[in-house]
Amino acid sequence: MRSKCQTPRIVVFLSVATLIIAGCQLEERERLSVPRWLSNSNADLEIKERVAYETERLHTLERAKELYRYACATCHGLSGNGRGPSAAALDTAPTDFTEGVFVMGESDEEIYVSISAGIPDSLMPPWEDLLSQDDLWGLVAQVKSFSAEDD
Repeated sequence: MRSKCQTPRIVVFLSVATLIIAGCQLEERERLSVPRWLSNSNADLEIKERVAYETERLHTLERAKELYRYACATCHGLSGNGRGPSAAALDTAPTDFTEGVFVMGESDEEIYVSISAGIPDSLMPPWEDLLSQDDLWGLVAQVKSFSAEDD
């Protein structure tokens, strides 16, 4: 008598085996070809470029979340409220990103400069020598996202 746990395993095994056999029967050229919807027409080229852009953008934003978590949240807090674990020990309170008001201005470029060059007369360090431009721009989007959540 088979247990209930074995039946799904057999079904999964047979499904995977079928896919592998079907894939092996395709010619090498067919397996490596671009899907029909991604042919070389101009419209399809725009789709490919958009997919590539959005994929890169998502990777950048995911990386920015991780960078923020490890480099910024200590002072600014995980939710961007300026109340991270180190905030109480600082003479100047870290910026509360949830308010959407930034020390050096609200434009993307001004926020970029404050992250890359640091903020004078504060403990906000410059990150330009440690992070790439993509990472810095990702952090701009990340800190702005905290105030956008309430909109």
